[in-house]
Amino acid sequence: MLVRERDMAVSTRTFLVLVACTLAAQSACQSQVAQHSDSMDRAFSTRSGKSAQVCVRPAGDRSCHRLTSRTGAWQDAAVISPDGRLVAYSVSDDPLTRSEIWVSQLNGSGAHRVSGSDEDALMPAFGADAHTLLYLTSASFGHSSPIAASRRHKFDVERVTLDDSGAANGPATQLTNQELYDVSSLAVSPDGKNFLLTLYRYPIGSVIEEYDIAAPQQIRKTFQPHVKGEPSQPVFGAAAYLHDGLDIVFTAASEGEMFDYNVYELNGVTGKQMGALSQGKGMLESVQVDRDDAIFFVRDGHRFKLDPKTHAMSEESF
Repeated sequence: MLVRERDMAVSTRTFLVLVACTLAAQSACQSQVAQHSDSMDRAFSTRSGKSAQVCVRPAGDRSCHRLTSRTGAWQDAAVISPDGRLVAYSVSDDPLTRSEIWVSQLNGSGAHRVSGSDEDALMPAFGADAHTLLYLTSASFGHSSPIAASRRHKFDVERVTLDDSGAANGPATQLTNQELYDVSSLAVSPDGKNFLLTLYRYPIGSVIEEYDIAAPQQIRKTFQPHVKGEPSQPVFGAAAYLHDGLDIVFTAASEGEMFDYNVYELNGVTGKQMGALSQGKGMLESVQVDRDDAIFFVRDGHRFKLDPKTHAMSEESF
């Protein structure tokens, strides 16, 4: 059900939780560590105030280079194509202004805007190959409550086909027509057949929904796992597939001083919550999975690598 007005029906405490999640959705949660391990190329966003830049670290290197020379902009949500040739990212003047999706070669050359000129586009996600890219669009910016900050609303998913250079073969196709109130993450399954959205549904709180790309007008599955110490309503930050495509990792909040997010795993077939993969305090900025199923996330400006099998965690340095 499309919800256009719901803020005043939510308790003040729950509303504050939603604000925290929304800030993660439209700022922190969009900072995506790319989907590759140390033996692969990596891309990620670094932030300072209202500016952000995309950095790329080639396979085997200890240092990274900036993808573009542009300064004073918000370049975020970098993801590398499955074949390692292209990188997609969002570009805007600052986090709250209209955003575009760009695709370039891994060295920054041959950059193309692939979203529509009139779209507010964000959160790119490659399909099973470098020729398919999904992203979110927002059709509204504002608020419906005097205690709510203005933010993006009315989200839908678009799909654009790319040529070998990363340029769009034509205009994007709108996959969903739901005008979703609040979305915090988009992820595509390894086989390119399904996608996940993490979003808010009134009155039940955060949910993770799976859609079939071939029939995206209907929800395929809905997950709402519960974690220990969660707020009065579940609050999720992001979700992604492990590369067997059967399991899902997600970030969820528990009630700490400012709400503590950690990484959890659930079975994508049964919906069973399989336990916490990390333990820590503070906000998590996104979650991404590399080809070897190592999980990357950012907490308080530090990047971590997490092994889902052993739960071993190490801080990444660049």
